[in-house]
Amino acid sequence: MDTEATISLVNVVLDYQYDMLWARNSPWGVNHAEFLFVEAARLITSDPGLREWTISSVEYSIRQGYEANGGATPRPKGFLPHEFVMFLVHYTRWPEFSSLAIRLRGSPVDIWRSNPCHTWSQQLDAALQDDWEDREFYASFNHA
Repeated sequence: MDTEATISLVNVVLDYQYDMLWARNSPWGVNHAEFLFVEAARLITSDPGLREWTISSVEYSIRQGYEANGGATPRPKGFLPHEFVMFLVHYTRWPEFSSLAIRLRGSPVDIWRSNPCHTWSQQLDAALQDDWEDREFYASFNHA
């Protein structure tokens, strides 16, 4: 599959994630969307051409402040659920996510809007670590 086709497929999976986790009145939780996290991560890591696209997409979503989204339908252009972002960061452990955390640190968009006690840079750095607090939740999906 070529890179553009893979991006299209990833976006379909991201749309499903959004519908399950963020759309208004959705009865589903993260535990129902885990398989979609894994499928999107599998697709993203299967094509080396998606690495730069993925980092850019994560940064775009963070900078847009989509974390405070009110459940608009359909998925806003570029929206990535923060739960998926953290899973992907831990799954891939790409050093570019550490660079992204550095770029965000101290900027107005660094605020983790659902919990102002945290920042995106802290959350990204934490997800890159072996002792990430959510690691056990996703342990069965470890690809290493």
